Amino acid sequence: MWDAIRSMKQENVLSMATFASVFGSYCAAGRFNEAIMSFEVMDKYGIQQDVVAVNSLLSAMCREDNQTIRALEFFERIKSKIPPDGDTFAILLEGWEKEGNPAKARITFDEMVVRIGWSPSNNDYVNSVPLWDTMLDSGVVPNLIMYNRMISLLCNKSDIDNAFRHHSVMDGDDPEMAIEIWNYMVENHVLPLELDESANMLLIGLCNLGRLSEVRRFAEDMLDRKIKIYESTMSKLKTTFYKEGTSARDRFDSLSRRWRPS
Repeated sequence: MWDAIRSMKQENVLSMATFASVFGSYCAAGRFNEAIMSFEVMDKYGIQQDVVAVNSLLSAMCREDNQTIRALEFFERIKSKIPPDGDTFAILLEGWEKEGNPAKARITFDEMVVRIGWSPSNNDYVNSVPLWDTMLDSGVVPNLIMYNRMISLLCNKSDIDNAFRHHSVMDGDDPEMAIEIWNYMVENHVLPLELDESANMLLIGLCNLGRLSEVRRFAEDMLDRKIKIYESTMSKLKTTFYKEGTSARDRFDSLSRRWRPS
């Protein structure tokens, strides 16, 4: 095989596709170390060791049964030299999915969110949403840290719709994250209609947690900003405030006098 590769190099017809075929052949034969060796020497044959080459080798490894861990070991060695992209993580996640390893999938996804989210030159964050949905469909349940990082990533990329969608389905309550998203939206002048929906979600979420002082503070601020508080939201707030006694009832009534249904 290598005689043919040397011949192709002399004829100037060697390409990344050639090495992809080499990776696939070695991995299919269970000769994974030789596949890695092929990657390590490919630059001597005029083919760049870049993220496309890394992904090609990872894909060849993950196609074989129960070899995603081997692919991960290679990834851990090479990632500081060649930064991964969205496809890199997609390959590993699909490998974990095929092998039914949700624990490893969570770790891989968490690293993807961190790496992709805070790299100014990396626009592959768009892959994170469909990959997240694939994880959920496959029965992988994210933990709270993963949810928070995913939401922070989406806010960082100004993808507010998906940020609030993820917050609304989060396992466990995290009002601080909801407040962080809300503050981001206000500071960045998100469209009024989007603010209306998010404002009502925030008020109901805080109300459900019994954080009535914050409910009133945010509601007052929303009214100052001419943000629409839905009648259904006010009805929910009224029920909760009235259950808390006279003082809470007076606070709601004061708020209600400022509010008028449209």
